[in-house]
Amino acid sequence: MIGTHEDNGDACSGPFDQAQYKLGLTGVAKTIELLPEQTGYRDDGCYVHPHCLTCPLPHCIYDEPDGGRAMLKELRDQKLLDAYHKEGLDVDTLAQRFGISKRSVYRIISQSREHKKRGVQRG
Repeated sequence: MIGTHEDNGDACSGPFDQAQYKLGLTGVAKTIELLPEQTGYRDDGCYVHPHCLTCPLPHCIYDEPDGGRAMLKELRDQKLLDAYHKEGLDVDTLAQRFGISKRSVYRIISQSREHKKRGVQRG
């Protein structure tokens, strides 16, 4: 439904525009919040994954205050612990595979043990 405002000949293309003309708001900048399905969304992803909609992370890194570094470290630590327990890899191999120092590997394993102890004591 396209109409023309009688006073100045401007075209109004929809109910929002027509409501503005009726209220005399023709000179006011218009801002409309569209629903996601009404926008031209580009799924560009990020440095973690090429597509947002198929990303394996539990939360978007752009929603995290530190840019998702803590979440990525948590995922890395979990993969490291899985390799340590399931594959039986030693500290040197884990450090090399994950690109971190041996000290970091020991710290991750130690923190995991501490969390398990606290979980057993509380449970």
